Amino acid sequence: MKQTILLLLFVALIFGGCASQTPNAEAIETTTKPVIAEPKPPLTDTTAEEAKEAFESEIQKAYQYRPTAETEYETTSVAFVQKLFSEEYTEILSTFTYTEEMKKALTLEQLESFKTTLDTQMGAFKSVFDINTSQQSGYNVVRLNTQFDMNKLTLTFSFDEKGHIAGFVTEAFAEKSVVQKNDFAIEKQVKFGEPGWQLNGVITVPAFAEPKAVVILVHGSGPNDRNETIGPNVPFEDIAVALAKNGIATFRYDKRTFTYGQKLKNDLTLTPDEEVVQDVIYASQYLRLETGLDTTHLFVLGHSLGGYLLPQIHDQIKGVDGYIFMNANARPLEALVTEQYQYIFNLDGILSETESDSLSKLNTEIDKLAKTNLEAQSDDTLILGAYKNYWLYLDNYNPLEKLTQISIPMLFTQGLRDYQVGLKDLEAWKAHVSIDQDATFLTFDSLNHLMMSGTEASSPEEYYLKKEVAPEFIDAVSNWIFEKSH
Repeated sequence: MKQTILLLLFVALIFGGCASQTPNAEAIETTTKPVIAEPKPPLTDTTAEEAKEAFESEIQKAYQYRPTAETEYETTSVAFVQKLFSEEYTEILSTFTYTEEMKKALTLEQLESFKTTLDTQMGAFKSVFDINTSQQSGYNVVRLNTQFDMNKLTLTFSFDEKGHIAGFVTEAFAEKSVVQKNDFAIEKQVKFGEPGWQLNGVITVPAFAEPKAVVILVHGSGPNDRNETIGPNVPFEDIAVALAKNGIATFRYDKRTFTYGQKLKNDLTLTPDEEVVQDVIYASQYLRLETGLDTTHLFVLGHSLGGYLLPQIHDQIKGVDGYIFMNANARPLEALVTEQYQYIFNLDGILSETESDSLSKLNTEIDKLAKTNLEAQSDDTLILGAYKNYWLYLDNYNPLEKLTQISIPMLFTQGLRDYQVGLKDLEAWKAHVSIDQDATFLTFDSLNHLMMSGTEASSPEEYYLKKEVAPEFIDAVSNWIFEKSH
């Protein structure tokens, strides 16, 4: 079990799927020093008032349903349903591809029985009137909202990474208004970023009031989606919806390595600049120039690696009122990795021979990161999931030194049940803040790395228990934003 859950370690989250292709050739040189290029602002002829009207129009459109399939997953799901209600059961079994588990579970008899049950309980099938797709726990999930004679029903399909049908279930239909998560939050889907590397994002706004501030959410490590999904948990979605309830808008988006993972996976020159920093700059430009939102009070929240890179982001970004460091490491990544392995291995109080071997292999990898050893490595050497150039960038980046140059307000938050980033990091940040800087430090006794509550020692398995970001964290962030926005 412990070997399996090692996949959740911080190092895996940082580098899984991140060996990538250079997004912007102008922004990268072969050098041991970080090279930061100022991204070009999006071209626009739109006035602020026109942008605001367009944004409000799009919000209204979002209340409408989408009945047309737009992706291969959606097309397959609709075709399955059409064949089901045409009683083409044999065709269903032969036309589509399934996972091995699904092949065993789906039989002709079950399809016939399922259709008969729906006829009895729901009446005749009428239509698919709305389609939406999301990513959940590594699966592409398609929800078809369907109309029957007597009621509406959601038919949900899940697809694995190969595009095979991995699940098919029914869910109670819930009327939607936009992607209105509750009575307080409205969301608009957007696309932004560098031409050729555009990203899908979500702007979440309060439902019944102008937002008092806007927050850009910057991911932790790895190829994260817009929600920072891990297991059944969606911390960034939780934060966005909860802040909207408090009158604060947010912008979250799929990470570049999430969106272009296949295209990027063999690039030897990828650095955190392309992985993280550049798209934060594009996000801020998009908010200011394209949405019509009032960005007078703009904040950036960085989680974990995102917080580690906030001092670097500060070098490029403009018009920001403050930074929120959410369980952000201050120490180099390699300094954290051994601690995390040791923590996981000691959860049961026993260090097995296999675990001891893993630690030895880890130390061998970390030895490669010593400056003289790193410079001697070939460009295609993979160390802890990232290539040499990635590590050279970090080797020349000192967040604590750059921190001293930040003159705007900063909020540092740390969950005390976080085993991935801990008090050592918070104390390091605190030690490098001067008396002249506006910095607030908050700790939360019961919260873990995702700022979710618990009573026992945190573990990777905890991330697979459905929870939500704790209200005490949301309230602390909201109150700080209000204070710094006046």
